[in-house]
Amino acid sequence: MDESPVIRRDQRGELPNPRVFPDNELVFPELEAIDAEISRVLDRFGYQSLTLFDWASILGEEYGEVCKAINDHEFGTGGGGDLQSVYEECIQVAAVAVHMAAVIREAS
Repeated sequence: MDESPVIRRDQRGELPNPRVFPDNELVFPELEAIDAEISRVLDRFGYQSLTLFDWASILGEEYGEVCKAINDHEFGTGGGGDLQSVYEECIQVAAVAVHMAAVIREAS
């Protein structure tokens, strides 16, 4: 089975790099998407001060959605997902992890 285009290596066998701007600052456009997802969740549910177990459960559920989206994409299950669905689920996982880390930082 071919590699997914989102992880395809270049001609030198290297993985794609984030954008590099003239000042040599690395920029991942996904960071903006993660920030927007966190803002959306905060608007919907407010600040979440949950137990670590609760956070782990939420993170695990989101990770499961990434796995399902990958399966749907790779095997055509669940209506055959597209890469955009995988991308969006990855953004949600990252948003939960960042929100969880912020809560842990503030508690310590």
